[in-house]
Amino acid sequence: MRISAPLTATVLALSLCTPVLAADLKKVRKQADFLAQVAGHTYHDGKGNWVVINTDGSMKGKWNKQKLVGAWNWQGRFFCRNIVLGGKTLPTDCQEMYLSATQLQGKRNKGKGDWAPLMTRK
Repeated sequence: MRISAPLTATVLALSLCTPVLAADLKKVRKQADFLAQVAGHTYHDGKGNWVVINTDGSMKGKWNKQKLVGAWNWQGRFFCRNIVLGGKTLPTDCQEMYLSATQLQGKRNKGKGDWAPLMTRK
């Protein structure tokens, strides 16, 4: 069976548009589960961006070569964060969080928005 070039190109284009969600990531529903795996660890995206989420509700990091500081809390089943990036306050965002033993990824706007970058524990 031979696959046509346009079909191959379409399949490739669609695969590039799908989220980076790793197969072993599971949706987190409870703050305790989130903290048990994430708190105090440095997560990075491989592009020089990194973040640390602390048990005291603070977070820090560097994103696009700018200092990131902020606060977070757990609301229902969402990780909600308020951050200042490079001196600019960004809007609050509550995200569905997905975790494995070494990775995390969020889906913005209470799971209705874009996928945040996949972050790997350093």
